[in-house]
Amino acid sequence: METIKIRIEKLFERLGHFLYRYWAITLIVMFSLIGVMLSQLWPVVDTSSEGMLYKNDPGRIIYDKFRDQFGNSGIIVVGIEAPDIFAPIFLNKLKLLHEELENKVPFVRDVTSLINAR
Repeated sequence: METIKIRIEKLFERLGHFLYRYWAITLIVMFSLIGVMLSQLWPVVDTSSEGMLYKNDPGRIIYDKFRDQFGNSGIIVVGIEAPDIFAPIFLNKLKLLHEELENKVPFVRDVTSLINAR
C-alpha cells in the first residue's frame, strides 16, 4: 500500500510529464488565465448615491434638480497653522473665526473645530 507522500510525488511526476509533452497548450492556457486575471485587476464599483438609483427614480430626479440649482453639497476643510494650537491667544482667534463662520457665512449648517470638538 502506497503512502500519501508517494502518491503525491507520483501525481507531480505525471503533471510534469504532461506539461512537458503539451507545452504549447500549457502556455496558451496559462497566458489566457493571466490575461483574464489582469482584466479584472481594477473593477469599478460605483458607491455614490446616484449610482444606487435608476436615472428615472423620483428621488434622484429631485436630487439632481437640487444639485443643479444649488451646487454640490460637499464639505469644506480649512487648515490653519499656528506655533502652539493650545495657546490662549490662538484659541481666542479660533473662537472668533468659528463664530464668524457660523453666523456670517450663508448656508453653513455646521462648523467643527477645536472649539466644539468632542
